[in-house]
Amino acid sequence: MPLPEIPPEIAIESIAHAVPDDFFYLRFGSFANYLWFQRIGESRGGDLAQLALLRGYNYEASARVERMLNSKMTTISKLFGDTVISDMAIVGYDLYMQEGPSMGVVFEAKNFAVLKASMEQARQATARRLSADGCALEMIDIDGKSVSLLSTPDHQVRAFMVEAEPYLFVTTSRALARRFLEVQQTRETLANNPSFRFARWIMPLQNQYAIFPYFTSGFL
Repeated sequence: MPLPEIPPEIAIESIAHAVPDDFFYLRFGSFANYLWFQRIGESRGGDLAQLALLRGYNYEASARVERMLNSKMTTISKLFGDTVISDMAIVGYDLYMQEGPSMGVVFEAKNFAVLKASMEQARQATARRLSADGCALEMIDIDGKSVSLLSTPDHQVRAFMVEAEPYLFVTTSRALARRFLEVQQTRETLANNPSFRFARWIMPLQNQYAIFPYFTSGFL
């Protein structure tokens, strides 16, 4: 559908300037909002699908994704998350939780050095703990950029960590990591997408939604 004329000055969250415009986008606005959302999911059997499907199924999808991303939130991160994380969003190409989704988490840091150090320490601890299973932490090259990869041979753990200060992107997918790096140069981001800007015009940032999901036509 053709878009109406949109005012040139629309308030857009800064994290949208880092997210490719063909990713789905589930933005929380704060770490506290994410924890609230996580508690709702746990009350529905630990699966995001239970929020929509009121059925007695539990495929442990959320736990499996957290394991792949190595993103289980510790007590310390729950206490201090909002002091180092200013915004976060779950993004990606699909939500096929059972099969293994192509998704990731973008963190916008208040203190990039502290957030990066915390992430690296957690990844190093996982590599040591799962060393007997062949878990490795290595630096790889993606289109000329150095990216950290934590993985096991069976892909039970598979987490790329991409840096684009003040953003850290942790994802299960090499393709997502490459696309994330690409748009930091091309600026093919949600913030520059006319449909997203229209959505932010009719659902303004000032409303402070606890969760803001958006699906571009490129993603669909």
